[in-house]
Amino acid sequence: FGALYTGGAQHFIFNYLNNSFDEPLARLGMAQFFFIPFCYYPTFLFMTPALRAGWEFGFGSEEAKTRQNQLFSEVASKIPPT
Repeated sequence: FGALYTGGAQHFIFNYLNNSFDEPLARLGMAQFFFIPFCYYPTFLFMTPALRAGWEFGFGSEEAKTRQNQLFSEVASKIPPT
């Protein structure tokens, strides 16, 4: 997750914000109220359980699918409401 989103996608997101908005508060608002709740949290919520379950039990196995559902509940409970 860190390499794909935090290391990869955020580079392009913040480059877009810096080029599109002159005001720092506008960039902050777009990041906090658009990109984080609608891009970062869903990506984190779906990727983290899938990757952890796949590494633990092998990608595509029935055990991994069961573990992914358990981890999804754990991860979803840690995301703050916005």
